Amino acid sequence: MACHRLALWCWLQQEGIFSSDYSLIHIDRHIDARRWEAVGEQEIIPDILAQFKDLKDFERFESFTCPLRDVWNGRKIRPAITYDNFVHLAAEARLFKHYYLYASEGDWHTSLEDNQFSHFKQTRDIYQLEDAIKSSEGKCIIDIDLDFFDNIKDFIKRGTDDGILSCVLNIIARHRDKISMITLAINDVLGDELWEKRMVQMKIVKHILGLEVELPVIR
Repeated sequence: MACHRLALWCWLQQEGIFSSDYSLIHIDRHIDARRWEAVGEQEIIPDILAQFKDLKDFERFESFTCPLRDVWNGRKIRPAITYDNFVHLAAEARLFKHYYLYASEGDWHTSLEDNQFSHFKQTRDIYQLEDAIKSSEGKCIIDIDLDFFDNIKDFIKRGTDDGILSCVLNIIARHRDKISMITLAINDVLGDELWEKRMVQMKIVKHILGLEVELPVIR
């Protein structure tokens, strides 16, 4: 998918998702867990989520809009589900028992904290991925944004972008029996060069995971 927030819709299609027997492993440059900040949001979200118990409720939640504190690009409202808050919404809805977040950049200060969600865990060490899958309770849903593999900072040691992508995918392939769903975001791309890089990454994904999906081409 190109739109990150559609991952939330995909997770809600998983049978038994509201039983909280799943763990989420989110691999992204950002953690996509920004809190709602507009006026009235914190008062409104509990009522919305209290009704949000099934996939059929997603359309209503998706169409819900919130007022913005400051007008942005002429807009006074924004959608409830955005590209950078869907992990937070999943946590608010208690979709998952544990959250393992692997991020290559910061923005932790706008996000969930350990003491606010007992089932929330964060880490920047991608090499803990295999242990996280093995130790997770229930099945795992893995969410990958390919921008994680762009310009990775030095605190995550690796050889090449493709090398660490292959490493991550091989770990996933070894533990298919623990994984119930994988959502993958190509993320927004500007220009043919970056798009071509995304398609190279997707070919690696297809090869290692044995996926039969057609890749779009630049025309």
